[in-house]
Amino acid sequence: MENMETDEALLPFRDFLTELTAQVAGFEDPEAGVTMELESLGVEMPLVLDIGLREDGSLALAAAPPLYYLETTIEQVYHPVKFTIVQDQTLTR
Repeated sequence: MENMETDEALLPFRDFLTELTAQVAGFEDPEAGVTMELESLGVEMPLVLDIGLREDGSLALAAAPPLYYLETTIEQVYHPVKFTIVQDQTLTR
């Protein structure tokens, strides 16, 4: 994220979603002759969110699944997120 300090384990939010949506394309193992296509993927998970302000005044979001499971004096806040990713058939056919 531009000119901001954030945990390097966090991805910019759009990259985080891109990584998840890549799974909708499915999986293929040509050697085994197996192909799996997904029409949709439902995700419900806690996220660690980092919200920052860029120099131009726009918001910068970063996210990751829970990173640390250590008890500390300041506990991380997990934000529950639920969404469904649906493959756009018009683009793949």
